[in-house]
Amino acid sequence: MKIRLIRLKNLNSLKGLHEIDLMAEPLASAGLFAITGPTGAGKTTLLDAVTLALYGRAARYGSKANPKHVMTHHCSECSAEVEFEVPSGIYRAVWERRRAHNQSDGKLQPAKRYLYDSSEHVLTQKIGEADLKIQELLGLTYEQFLRSTLLAQGDFAQFLRANARERAELLESLTGTAVYSQLSQLAHERFNKCQIELATKQEGLDQIEILNDDEREKLKSDIEQDKHQREELKETIDAGSEMLRKIINLKEAREREKEAADDLAEITIDHENAQSDLEQRRLHLLTVPFAGDLARLDAADSSLKSARAASEQAEADHVTAQEEQTAANHVLRAAIKTAIVTGQREIKESAAAVTREARTALEAREWLDDHQHDAGLTDQLVDLVAAIAELKSARGTLSTNWSDWNQTAGEILPDNAIALPECLEPIEESELDRVLDEFLDQVGDKQKTLTALRRKAGKQLERQAERLEKAKLVARHEDHRHDLTNGEPCPLCGALEHPYADGAAPSHKIADLETEAEMAKDENEQAKTAEK
Repeated sequence: MKIRLIRLKNLNSLKGLHEIDLMAEPLASAGLFAITGPTGAGKTTLLDAVTLALYGRAARYGSKANPKHVMTHHCSECSAEVEFEVPSGIYRAVWERRRAHNQSDGKLQPAKRYLYDSSEHVLTQKIGEADLKIQELLGLTYEQFLRSTLLAQGDFAQFLRANARERAELLESLTGTAVYSQLSQLAHERFNKCQIELATKQEGLDQIEILNDDEREKLKSDIEQDKHQREELKETIDAGSEMLRKIINLKEAREREKEAADDLAEITIDHENAQSDLEQRRLHLLTVPFAGDLARLDAADSSLKSARAASEQAEADHVTAQEEQTAANHVLRAAIKTAIVTGQREIKESAAAVTREARTALEAREWLDDHQHDAGLTDQLVDLVAAIAELKSARGTLSTNWSDWNQTAGEILPDNAIALPECLEPIEESELDRVLDEFLDQVGDKQKTLTALRRKAGKQLERQAERLEKAKLVARHEDHRHDLTNGEPCPLCGALEHPYADGAAPSHKIADLETEAEMAKDENEQAKTAEK
């Protein structure tokens, strides 16, 4: 990779727009040059601009992507741009970050990255895609780029601490000699394969026996004779194969015929059995409308049989009475006559009941013939019963869900949940809507309060984190405080007043700020939990 142009704006101590054209003289013809200057002059910022434009990171801020403290103080935007050349062409990588509403005290917005080709066509404008495309063009990850290009920034120890394999991969990616390693591996694999093939062929040659002329002639004669025998056997085998194929086809055809006959017999039997069942079902369906009439007819028939049995019993009693008590013959005869009259009357009544039932059955049949369009009511009744069962099940599920929800509401807002009914059965729908609306309004008010508290805790956490980060940044520059002079701008932040220039300690210790930041973090987490 060859860097052609570096352009940056409002990065660290370099406020404003700055551009370094490495393709212009005297840098274009310089094979080697140095970047020098006093502390805070912006030497490292130039290298930060390169890594920010290419990878969205800066070495001085660790491995964190898109550092927020890289922007110069009291500025509303910053950017880094690098134009570079690789074997596939010339490209331009851009990284930029702004504050909300273009105000210096606005909220810091997410960083943006772009990659253009030589014709200013946008290759990508997404951070994830930009990382992959840069790595594809350069052949280096961010860590490999730091180990190779930025070794002069004190990170040479990273390259020395890398193991032999990592250093070899890095050097191959830098020098483009990875193809030779691949060629070496392919040559080694090819050599091993040829060695194996050569050994196999040598074993085959060792197994070959050299024959004299007589043995060769005899072997040729045997081969010719075997050839004729082989042809004769082939013809015999072909004929036998054809015959065997026909036998197999015939056997399969007979088996299929037998299976078809068995299936036909089973189908015939099933058809006959089904005819009987169908006839019984048809007769049963015909009797279903007269089930009540038949029951009453059976009852009348049973009464008739009982009457006949009573009559027969009475006659038996009459014969027995004649044999045992001749003296009471007249009395017994009168009793038998009375029983016969009663039985005959009951028989007549039973016959009349049978006649009435038959007439009722005939009327019912006529009514059914006249109302055949109502025959489907039976099937509809089954569907209606199933629908009622489903409604009962849904009603039970709703009651269970209401109990669970009511319990949860009592845990969240116990004072407000008292107004909620324990059961849905006795309450009207309009009253239930009113109670629920009031409860949900109260929940909404409480949620708004908790949301405000959570936002307040989040802002407090951001302020404490920013104060801690600034304190750490000031602590890292303690060695340069004695070089600051009141009235002259700070090369890092541009401030004219330097309260710590004479060695005064910061008003807040880092440990105290860390404690406050941790407390703000805990309060923020508690607010988030309460809101959830």
